[in-house]
Amino acid sequence: MTRVGVGASTWLTMGMLVFAFGCGGRDDGDRRMPRCGDPGVICVDGGPDTGPPTADGGGTDAPSDSTRTDTGRPDASGGSCDIGEPCTSTRGCRISTRCVDEISDTIGGMGDEIVGHPSGVTSIPQTLFTGGYCTVVGIEGMGGCTIGDDSTCCEGGGAVCANAGTQMGRRVTFCVAACNPSTTSNPCRDTYACDLGLRGCVPGCATDDECRIYRADTNRDGRIEAPAAGAMAVDRLTYDTESRATCNRTTYRCEHPAGPGMPHAGIPCERDSQCEENGDCISEAGSEGAWPGGYCIKFGCDLPGVTCARGGHCQERRVGVHVCLQDCKVADHGMGGMFAPHATCRAGYMCAWDGVGGPSAMVNGGCLPGNFNDVRTPNVGAACDADSDCYSPFGAGGCIEPWGTEGYCSIFDCSAPGYPADICGSGAVCVEVDRETSFALCLDTCTRAEDCGMGLACVPIDMTGSMRVCAPACSMDSECRMGQRCVIMPGEMVGECR
Repeated sequence: MTRVGVGASTWLTMGMLVFAFGCGGRDDGDRRMPRCGDPGVICVDGGPDTGPPTADGGGTDAPSDSTRTDTGRPDASGGSCDIGEPCTSTRGCRISTRCVDEISDTIGGMGDEIVGHPSGVTSIPQTLFTGGYCTVVGIEGMGGCTIGDDSTCCEGGGAVCANAGTQMGRRVTFCVAACNPSTTSNPCRDTYACDLGLRGCVPGCATDDECRIYRADTNRDGRIEAPAAGAMAVDRLTYDTESRATCNRTTYRCEHPAGPGMPHAGIPCERDSQCEENGDCISEAGSEGAWPGGYCIKFGCDLPGVTCARGGHCQERRVGVHVCLQDCKVADHGMGGMFAPHATCRAGYMCAWDGVGGPSAMVNGGCLPGNFNDVRTPNVGAACDADSDCYSPFGAGGCIEPWGTEGYCSIFDCSAPGYPADICGSGAVCVEVDRETSFALCLDTCTRAEDCGMGLACVPIDMTGSMRVCAPACSMDSECRMGQRCVIMPGEMVGECR
């Protein structure tokens, strides 16, 4: 999504949703739902379009034993989590978090003027973090929280770790208060919205204008870039004159009617107004080509009263949150076989199994970006730098990076209905890595760690130990290379060969 106002969905930076082929991940024995960081799972980026939250203002933060209890959140208990509570730079927060002070700013202005506003204005005022907002913000792993591990915000729940973009190649993360979204009420503080994808409380919209402004790929280079501080904008803020979006003053989320024609999930798009009712556009430029032609999507289809337009399929598996995707049948590639385009998904898209429908179902998945290339020889376990290096029948192959100390070619969801039993090729097997969702990966077999890539162990996958595969997690020294040990950190069940 390319909208740049402060409507809640702005903070779910749709243009940065990407397949986690490059996100890494491992089977660490924790039988949970796949999440960001796991191979083959979509990573939902919760960061703002304009960069990380503003740094802490002047003054002294309150000590961790402060007795302040005005949480400002309906569900706050005054316990060990103060994420999302109101604050000021002088009063600070109850716990060792950072106070992002209330910010008075504008959308647009000198050097980055809004183009095409009906009233001719080139900027509109906005207020961010009304009343202040307690958070944890920093570089992931260096003071910031860890994406996919919300306990790094607050132990015991109450907060969500979100992505605020990158800085010098490292992810900047911040914590937001967790919430259960509703279409009719607001579980967050006044002026904050419960984002349907992030399921966290973020600054909401205040005016309809904020919901109708987006950053266009003005120079048509396939990327949408906000200007650096002090620089003139090349990709311009643009008022969508076709948009009828409004700011819901109860939920503080932007809403819009359906676009022209009969739009549904999966159609090409450049802006939200082209999608179904309250749908979002992942533009091709905003995702730097990861979603060819752009893709209309819709969040919150699991909520009462929220439905997918005809041709859409509500799916959580392989996404992490419930969204409307274009419906499809897994492995339906017509007469062209498993390397041909899918029969109903657009070019560049594959059909990801929803985990419910069997091989006889007419619809059992949703269209997501796939990996279609010219590699025709199975190469599971091969080192790789990009998805294009890997064998990818049905568009389902890709490079897990890192997997050990380098990229690793695999085929995702290899046990999906309609895939052949030998899809992994010789010397590799399809291994279930999440029983709850039946998610499986192709892994190469081994007899010792030296058969595997660097940083990988040779681990058993059956009770007898007769079948072993290469994986980045170990449980004993004998699974590692000669001279290495399996280092298991306190509280963990598996470790890494070092």
